[in-house]
Amino acid sequence: MSRLIAESDIEELALGILAELGYTVLYGPDISEGGENEERKYDEVVLKSRLSRALERINKHIPSAVINDVINRAAKKIISSESQDLIANNKTFHRFLTDGVPVEYNTKNGIKNDIVWLFDFNDTDNNEFLAVNQFTIKEGRENRRPDIVLFIT
Repeated sequence: MSRLIAESDIEELALGILAELGYTVLYGPDISEGGENEERKYDEVVLKSRLSRALERINKHIPSAVINDVINRAAKKIISSESQDLIANNKTFHRFLTDGVPVEYNTKNGIKNDIVWLFDFNDTDNNEFLAVNQFTIKEGRENRRPDIVLFIT
């Protein structure tokens, strides 16, 4: 007689494969509001403290104040749609990923135009790879809980 495979078995298998590929595996409730290692509220989908550390690590030449501004601006652009056109929103996000986020800031030598990179494409070991299971997202009265969410910062 064959045994049915439970959804949790598939989830655990996927997490094991991701761990073998170098992902750090975290349990969503542990890093969510009220968890042992709280990093986010349930209505937040960006792990801002990890994103901040990653952007500072990847963009060492960019002042921290500019990084913080990029996180606030980019998080809004990444999370909330600029338009009702999903294709346009995906193109904008893709441009941030591939071309970086353009910034302008004051230096002692004048205004500087630069790029803040969201990922380190030259040294992928400089990025953090997370697999988070049971990551609950609350939006209004709706709760969503994907089995696994991948974060790369």
